[in-house]
Order: sequence, then structure tokens, then C-alpha cells
Amino acid sequence: MHLHTPASLVRELAASAKRHIEAKLRDLDCAPAQAAVVFDIDDTAIETCGEKTLALPLGLALYHVAEELGLRIFFVTARNDDESGGHASFTLDQLRRAGFHHVTDLCLCPESVPITLHDIAAFKARVRSELMRDWDVQHLLLCVGDQWSDHFALRQDQLLHMYFQHDSRKCYKTVSGSVLHIKMPHRERIES
Repeated sequence: MHLHTPASLVRELAASAKRHIEAKLRDLDCAPAQAAVVFDIDDTAIETCGEKTLALPLGLALYHVAEELGLRIFFVTARNDDESGGHASFTLDQLRRAGFHHVTDLCLCPESVPITLHDIAAFKARVRSELMRDWDVQHLLLCVGDQWSDHFALRQDQLLHMYFQHDSRKCYKTVSGSVLHIKMPHRERIES
């Protein structure tokens, strides 16, 4: 099971994100449709327990803030893409069943990307920069994920330092440029 964020912290972080986004839209003189938020999927937006998919309250609350403000919402995941589009359809269906009803922008990781912290971080950073170049997004204002690699393109040693320096079971909030980063709590799954 995921470490769930207390309801009071969910409300506090959602309100904080809304204030940040509204202020940045004003400061940057940016239309909401030209600003974006990026969400990770697993253990950020949803938690999968066997056959059941559940929305994580903080992820869903932040999604609703972005939706209410009219921002472009992108889901960027380390889940592998496939040529048939089956993985994308399955993922979209999971998100919609969990309450993320208006998902249109989904970026899955190409099968050619190795599954390492560094490579996933580099893939996600590349997608975030492509939003600016290829998707008519002027500003990224919110980034939400449970791993440091969801937020920053760092070398493997830097990512490992972040993991060991910070308690992964806690929620962290930081601002980098115009982007509010919310690193959600994460608990490593132990296979038995």
C-alpha cells in the first residue's frame, strides 16, 4: 500500500498549488491553455492494488486544481509504450476509472529506454522540454511525482544523493524557476 497523505495536507498543498499557479499566470502574463502541469502516474496519480486502481487523494486534488484553472495536463510515465497502442489505452482507462476523466496528453516511455533512475529522469526531462517546443506550452507551472526522477534530470549519483538525503516517505514542496515541484510520499515495494 502507498503511504497516504493526510487530508489536511492534501487540502494545504492543493491550495498552495492553486495560489502558485494563479500568481505565475499573472506574473508571466500567460493564458492558462499555454501553461502546463506534469504528473507521474504510478504512486502519484493512482495506486494499483491487484486488479483495483485507486486515485491517490493528493494527485487527484492537484489534478482538479489544474483542470479548474484550465491548464494543459500531461501525464508522463516510465510505463513502456508499445507499437499497438495497447499500453496507452490501458493506462488511459485506468486513469479515467480513478477519476482523472479528461486525460488527453499521455507520454509513455519508449521500450528502448533502459529502466534506470538516470535514464528515466532523462526521458522525463526530455518530455518536459518538448512540451515547450512541440506542444505550444509556454510555461510549466507544476510538476507532481513520487520519485526525484519525476522532477529533475540529474546524474545517477545526484539522484541517489537525493534519495538518501530526504525521507522518501515524506512529501516535499520546492520551487524551481516558475515550476512548483510536489514530491509525493513514496514507499519502496518489497517483493517477497
